[in-house]
Amino acid sequence: MLKNIIQGIGIREVLESAIREFHESGPINMATLEKLSLIKIHYPDIFSEYEAKILSVMGLFYKITKPKSFIESVYKNLGNTIEDQFGKPFTPMQASAYKSISTKKFYSFSAPTSTGKSHLFRDLIKEELHDIVIIVPSRALIAEFYSLVVELVGKEVLVLQFIENINQHHTARRVFIITPERGVELFKYSDEFEIGLFLFDEAQLSEEPIRGISFDAFVRRTEKSFPNAKKVFAHPFVSNPEAQLTKHRFFKNSSSNSFKQNNVGKVYLSRDENGVFEYFSPFNKSAHVKCEMDIVESTLKMMEQF
Repeated sequence: MLKNIIQGIGIREVLESAIREFHESGPINMATLEKLSLIKIHYPDIFSEYEAKILSVMGLFYKITKPKSFIESVYKNLGNTIEDQFGKPFTPMQASAYKSISTKKFYSFSAPTSTGKSHLFRDLIKEELHDIVIIVPSRALIAEFYSLVVELVGKEVLVLQFIENINQHHTARRVFIITPERGVELFKYSDEFEIGLFLFDEAQLSEEPIRGISFDAFVRRTEKSFPNAKKVFAHPFVSNPEAQLTKHRFFKNSSSNSFKQNNVGKVYLSRDENGVFEYFSPFNKSAHVKCEMDIVESTLKMMEQF
């Protein structure tokens, strides 16, 4: 199948089959997304004929400006309904998570990379009226989140990478971006900070043998010291995000979801000692096809467009 796709054999049938599959089950099959990625790389003109339908059945409504087919119109109406309800052009996954966060005190969810989790976080950060604490597993992610949050909020919002009660008279609210280790200082100010949201990003840190103990202890202390704040746990794809709630006994007013939908496909390449690239697939171990195009040059040119 890999060789056929690269040679252009039966690719329209693959595209039509993918549309039917996504309509019935959603974009959860990475093998199908891999095929679509290969077709877009090697046959972009043919792929463009089906792209709007594919985006529609994937739930990426915001990318469709004017429907040109019946199925696009149906999904556009679904997207409009979601936007009317939430006031934002959410995907179905984002809408489901946003609703749970809005209505529950505890929420734990997992979703693959590139499913719009960061856009959901942006809305939560912008809309929260009280202080926010974002817990990330590494210092590198602190810097990444800091840049994102500073661009989102106004000058009246104080964004800090450490815990300290400063600039009290000129601050509407605070956003702390910390690792669990830095979070210990937070409890000194339990009577001074009015925290409305704890956002635990990449909460799978809880499963690490040593740091996981500190993480779990920190989570429990946040509930004891700030019982009115929402606690949201976000994971990359795991099958049991509800375990995060169970271990801390967050049963009341809680919810969880494991989202399997993917927004992007992956193409897999290996390179031999002569620098020659070859396609392979984790879904078909016998499939190996030489990459005839200059994949490095084409990728760099594509990145220049962003």
